[in-house]
Amino acid sequence: MNLVQATKDSDWVIASDMLKAVAMKLKSSGSELWTTNQVSTERLKIDYSLSQLFFLESESTLIGVVFLMDSDPFFWPEAENNSSLFIHKLAVLPEHCGKGYGGEALNLIRGHASDRSLPWVRLDCDDREPLHKFYSRHGFCLVDIKRMETYMVARYQLQSNL
Repeated sequence: MNLVQATKDSDWVIASDMLKAVAMKLKSSGSELWTTNQVSTERLKIDYSLSQLFFLESESTLIGVVFLMDSDPFFWPEAENNSSLFIHKLAVLPEHCGKGYGGEALNLIRGHASDRSLPWVRLDCDDREPLHKFYSRHGFCLVDIKRMETYMVARYQLQSNL
């Protein structure tokens, strides 16, 4: 699997479509996470830059999406500059779930952070047991769980050195 950085404006639509597919699958299983508005092309362009958009690719097929940020002052205000790579909206398309791609993606992201000499990989996620198990299983340590606006957020971190 590869981590492929977005380069074209049309990549926004691809990312939005992928995230909408994941959001619809989660909603149908009773685990709503993102609204379609939160993952619309317009909203993604407001929240992120094209340089932060990456695709997960396996055998020339795009199977997922993730945003990688150098700072995250909302969720990680205490993080020092140039200390972390922050993961947002990591998603594997429903038809590719259960094949280990999520863990592979985390390893690629960890390697990307290490290559950039960023000592930490950090993320925030919804406070849900399946997400706690997933990130813990892949070596992330729970930092805390706290209320952020109207939802509970779990913050995780992992040292990037492989």
